[in-house]
Amino acid sequence: MGREDELADLGRLLDESRLVTVVGAGGVGKTRCATKIAALMEKRYCDGVWMVELSALHDPGLLDHALVDPLGLTDHTGRPPHTALFEHLAGHQLLLVIDGRLRASGPLPGPGKTRRPAASRTSGRGGPERW
Repeated sequence: MGREDELADLGRLLDESRLVTVVGAGGVGKTRCATKIAALMEKRYCDGVWMVELSALHDPGLLDHALVDPLGLTDHTGRPPHTALFEHLAGHQLLLVIDGRLRASGPLPGPGKTRRPAASRTSGRGGPERW
């Protein structure tokens, strides 16, 4: 792949932080780097490595569902799906790789903050995957 330095940097960042964002121009290899480091670090996450593809998502109102569905989370309390997601993530050791650019503008839900999605190229996988 020829990205050993970038992969080493990503590995160090994942050791130091719970949130790592890979950004860059389309086609530079962000998805490939994220996929490769996820595969290399798979054994470190006892609850798995999960991939969510957002490039086909056009409605920001469905973002919560796009993130919880691959993990099989169901919550029948009437709470927003992102609340169940945050609680699930807090109690598990997993790597969630979110790829692709959300096609509609708008903030991402978050505990106390909002974040705008970073652009990324489409991976061509067509849906969430678990390694």
